[in-house]
Amino acid sequence: MCLHLNPFVSYALVGAGAAANSPAKYGILGELVTPTQLVKANSLLEASTIAAILLGAVAGGALTDWSIEGALTAITACYAASASSAILIPRSERPAVRAMRFSFVPIVKSFAMRTRSLLKSRNARLAVIGTSLFWGAGAALRFLVIAWVPVALHVTNNSLPGFLTGMVAAGIVVGAALAARFVRLQHVSRALPAGILIGVGVCLLPLVSTLPLAFAVMAFVGMCSGFFVVPLDALLQREGGGSVGAGSAIAIQNMFENLSMLALVGGYSAAVFFKAPANDIAIGVGAFIALSMATLTLTRLKFPKASH
Repeated sequence: MCLHLNPFVSYALVGAGAAANSPAKYGILGELVTPTQLVKANSLLEASTIAAILLGAVAGGALTDWSIEGALTAITACYAASASSAILIPRSERPAVRAMRFSFVPIVKSFAMRTRSLLKSRNARLAVIGTSLFWGAGAALRFLVIAWVPVALHVTNNSLPGFLTGMVAAGIVVGAALAARFVRLQHVSRALPAGILIGVGVCLLPLVSTLPLAFAVMAFVGMCSGFFVVPLDALLQREGGGSVGAGSAIAIQNMFENLSMLALVGGYSAAVFFKAPANDIAIGVGAFIALSMATLTLTRLKFPKASH
């Protein structure tokens, strides 16, 4: 992008890198910590990731108001620093897989078999569906905030949407810390009602007309998000570690999350195409989140014993 190449190609390359990095980043946690520490480890990883998003959202909004080229250069430097910091991660004691053959058809067949195997577990299905709904809604919400800010708050710069996204990120850090303190894997159902509250928070956006209230609502959405998603990530790692492997489980999760993001951003784009008001879209997105999370919660509560 710095060299003015096609941005679609650039984003595809970034996405491919993220898809390869995420299973390694989360999958290795199961090898570095004990099962009883998994929720706490995920909380720390999620909090540090979100703290970076918080800093990036704020800095990105300010940098793009100053210079697009400067923002892209800063992002490139951050990616370089990230790649260099990987040498600090402790080496895994588990032997690496050798003699891997990168043949497309066998890889797809193997991935399909692992997906079927993982989704036989009710716990794994809960984690995959829950996190997919969460990230799909989050992707739509990021676009929604950009359209909603000028309508509700009458501000047209790039910085404020970044600050509001940063407030969500800050709330996620708090929610992740609360999840580490109050939720254990055997009581993961405690986290599910927070998913419903995410939708309630988004539905409140049309009632917001002042900046302090906007920050408060975004912080609330973020706290509920962190409390909801961290235990589900830990649950998936435990289930995956006992079946297809934690790294493969995260890769499968990422596939469903990205499909969810494509679907919900597509729905948002369709609403924009038909010129739906930003406040109406906010109510629609919030209602979808609340209803889907409520269905997930009720299903879990209806079959509690079958999910262990």
